[in-house]
Amino acid sequence: MKQGKKATYRLMIAPVILAKAFTKLPQLFFSSLSFSLTAGMQDSELLNGLEQLLASQHYQKLHLINIVCRATEPVLNQALEQNILTGISLAHLQDLLQEQNLSEWVYELSLVEETSLNFTNLDQEYWEATAPEIFSSEHVLALGKKLFEKGFLFNEFQNEVAYTALQRDSELLLRAATQRKEDLNED
Repeated sequence: MKQGKKATYRLMIAPVILAKAFTKLPQLFFSSLSFSLTAGMQDSELLNGLEQLLASQHYQKLHLINIVCRATEPVLNQALEQNILTGISLAHLQDLLQEQNLSEWVYELSLVEETSLNFTNLDQEYWEATAPEIFSSEHVLALGKKLFEKGFLFNEFQNEVAYTALQRDSELLLRAATQRKEDLNED
């Protein structure tokens, strides 16, 4: 969906009259926020933290928000993890937001476990030397020229957070591939 002003036509059919009404919709903005999880965090602490995060944004116009919950420690409350992954935490948050009549709506709540990527010394040195260049805005924009013709992707990569997230996601994929390769070698 493109950002900007939108409208709908509403067709009203009465016994004698057929009328159409052009109704402008409020401008929508899409935002992405990050929230850090702590070991042993409970559902109520998550919801309170997310409410505080949203309240600190002071949105004046309607925002549709994606919140990424980041766990830097592998010891995460299993019940909380399941609630985030199954959408239960999102439903509870949406219930709270409906009661408050705010100008934001959270449409997605996702979980990312961030643990350090372990390479051999030589690979680690190479990764640290090349990652900043590979994930620079110039390099990503050059590689994705055709994709960035779509407004959404271009807008998404207008802030540094997107490049950091791209690097993190790449590290997660590398870690998974490395682990899979090690598992195959053990067999």
